[in-house]
Amino acid sequence: MQPSASTHSRELGAMRNRVMRAVETFARGGAVLVGDDGRRENEADLVFHALHASPALVNVAIRKACGLLCVSVSNEIADRLGIPTAPKWPGGMAHTGFTLSVDARHNITSGISATDRAKTIALMAEPSATQHDFLSPGHVFPVRAQDGGLLARTGHTEAVLELCALAGLPAAAAMCEILDQHGEALRPNSIERSDAAQSSSEMDWWRTFPYVSTVDLLWHRLLCSPQVASVWRDIPVTALETERPSLKAWRLTPLLEADVLVPASIALYSNTVRPEALRIRLTNGFRTWCNSVPLEAADAELCLWVAADATSPSPLHITDFCDLSAKEGLRGTHMSVRRVLTQLRALNFLSKHCEWNCSLSEALSLLTLPVESDRGLLAATWEL
Repeated sequence: MQPSASTHSRELGAMRNRVMRAVETFARGGAVLVGDDGRRENEADLVFHALHASPALVNVAIRKACGLLCVSVSNEIADRLGIPTAPKWPGGMAHTGFTLSVDARHNITSGISATDRAKTIALMAEPSATQHDFLSPGHVFPVRAQDGGLLARTGHTEAVLELCALAGLPAAAAMCEILDQHGEALRPNSIERSDAAQSSSEMDWWRTFPYVSTVDLLWHRLLCSPQVASVWRDIPVTALETERPSLKAWRLTPLLEADVLVPASIALYSNTVRPEALRIRLTNGFRTWCNSVPLEAADAELCLWVAADATSPSPLHITDFCDLSAKEGLRGTHMSVRRVLTQLRALNFLSKHCEWNCSLSEALSLLTLPVESDRGLLAATWEL
């Protein structure tokens, strides 16, 4: 069964709505719920920005969420505040950037109260704060997020900093795992199935908070945010060794998106590139798959170097596109997803460079693809 553009459009629209609702609440000082991929830790956290930390929010975290109250911070902030990474023993959680615990140096008592912890958390987001404003050990646990956010590591630590970036706030946010009435981690699928109108019991206090998942935030970054994680660099036309002489050539440099894209290049054969005359070629070095545009009639050629499963169909649903179960990075991303995203980056680049007079959706209707199932996600993305 082929995935349809309408299916992907509905799913992407719902994803963007969840992200925007969470960002709006988060930016104005409210708390949101962030769940991860069910194949990873399968947990949900209560999250709020450090600048908006208050005794009331901290009290909800420690008395209702009941997990470990931490503060996700960027390496830049942690370095400025002089907060070192905690020593790791063999077999420990090497994938989590725990640091030494801290308290604010001034204007607190013992450090453990909700009021004291709120002051410490808020101070970590102050641009003027320095190492001299904190003591260690303390009662607040900073955690260093990896540079690159969810493109580097698919954890809660990085997901909450994606929220900070979308809200235009400093890269520091409090997070606390939510435990259920039995003391077990609250599963994200319980939240996704919940209805805020169903129950107002003390055990279901989390129902009224906006919910967003790491999958939502990852796909929002890949499909809706400005593309700054990959670039197309000019290369000599002789570097591609194309069968037909080219006027200009580019090669994709993925940077942070290395685990979700495949190597790709573009050869320009004409000063005007029509979408219907774009040749797309997939190759694994031994075999080649092309769309129906012959080389001699092509205005340009996009070549993707792919693995053996080059033509595997695209997943039917957005949630199936990336496996976030790995503790580090997205190296397990399906080849079909990497193929689609690489074509998306290439088509976005060509549309701007060649100044197509039609919309990307119209261009896609004129374009032939080596794998037809890719059309659904490409169309849905350009309709957002």
